[in-house]
Amino acid sequence: MDALLIQLRQLKLAAMASALEQQRLAPHTYAELSFDERLGLLVEQEHLARDNTRLQRLR
Repeated sequence: MDALLIQLRQLKLAAMASALEQQRLAPHTYAELSFDERLGLLVEQEHLARDNTRLQRLR
């Protein structure tokens, strides 16, 4: 595991770390996207995971 993934997990950004691993496993899928678009996908994944966790906790 590289330093970036470790840092993301230490910052409690596990969903973002997982999304980054997915992007790395399929680079051809994300090759056409700009940096901002790829970063936006990572942030969106973290946001969705936190929303889902919050909703599950409320249920």
